[in-house]
Amino acid sequence: MKEVTRLTRVLQVALPTYILVSIIVMWISATPKATTLFAAGSAFETFAGGTIVGFLVVCTFIGLLLAYGSYKTWGWAFWGNVLLAVLSFAVPPRGSPFGWLAYVSDAILILLIALAAVAFFRGGTWGMKQSSATQTP
Repeated sequence: MKEVTRLTRVLQVALPTYILVSIIVMWISATPKATTLFAAGSAFETFAGGTIVGFLVVCTFIGLLLAYGSYKTWGWAFWGNVLLAVLSFAVPPRGSPFGWLAYVSDAILILLIALAAVAFFRGGTWGMKQSSATQTP
């Protein structure tokens, strides 16, 4: 049995929260574009708007699944959260009126990725340590 550490709780909350907030920002920024495409009326533009909404729904589902997996401390959820954090750091937002916010977001991501690396090297996924009751001499 593994015991939860302080670092485990920080990662369980911070990684999925960052990802879910990013998804909310994606919805806010993409909804006007999708609405404009739907209003245009042509088949291609309606398809493009539907593709945007479909992509957002899939991202939302993945984010919620990773948040639930984080709550349950599933190992694959740790790696999924870290992978999404690395990918979102690798793909900077373009043309944002809040350019400074991208730098703040990157700083938070660097901190989260560093915390995840420290947690992994200290105790495996989620930084959980081996329980003293189950350790063998």
